[in-house]
Amino acid sequence: MEEKELLHTISLLKTKIKPKEDWAFLLKKQILREEQANTLVGIGHRTEGGFFVRVVSMARTFRMLQNPVLVTPVILLLMVGGVGYAASKSLPGDTLYSVRSFVERSRLSVVPEDQKTILHVELAQKRLEDLKKITEENKVKNLHATIQQLEGNIAKASQEFTVLVEKEPKKALQASKGIVELQKEKNKVEKVLGTTLGGKEAEELEIATKTLVEREVADLETRSLTPEQEAILSEIKKDVEQKEYQNALEQLWKISGTAE
Repeated sequence: MEEKELLHTISLLKTKIKPKEDWAFLLKKQILREEQANTLVGIGHRTEGGFFVRVVSMARTFRMLQNPVLVTPVILLLMVGGVGYAASKSLPGDTLYSVRSFVERSRLSVVPEDQKTILHVELAQKRLEDLKKITEENKVKNLHATIQQLEGNIAKASQEFTVLVEKEPKKALQASKGIVELQKEKNKVEKVLGTTLGGKEAEELEIATKTLVEREVADLETRSLTPEQEAILSEIKKDVEQKEYQNALEQLWKISGTAE
């Protein structure tokens, strides 16, 4: 996309979202600064490189302002000209991955606190999908960066899940469905790669899962259960004894009504 088209798109967005004056000033200042920088290093305003620099620069401006109202417009802007599509196909270590990463992180600024666990789990699942793609296409150069991203996502998911277990166990039980799916997918990828992923981060997630299961079992033991629920609880206790916490969670969903 040429500069005139980009500026036209920005003007259309401005008429729809009515940005604050300080945001408009910062955006204009950022574009002018990038124009000067591009001139000095010999980057033409209409080259792909010049356009990419501008897009990333504007993304940084949005991130700096940390205003959720501006998240949607910047995502729309990134999608213009196919940049968003290309970025969505990029992998950690690729040039456009910073754009994809920004779009993913921007979602965290608009979701409620009690839903961040689910989103962090979703991002970790995306990194597992990236690892599958790397393995299939033998993109060794992307492997290390992707594993680092995955471990970071698992660490965040673990932190959020642990807080949820402590403060809102019922919501944690609902979120645990994504946790179990993540762990299953991680095990599959580990078998393909022949290595353990996550390390300490995965252990912390396992500890949080164990804590949730034990608390739910203790709570169920104080309640009046149907014969069917009693049978399920008996199976859960066996899973706990064998440290099969994923299986225990799946059984807990049946009693709590969160199972599909």
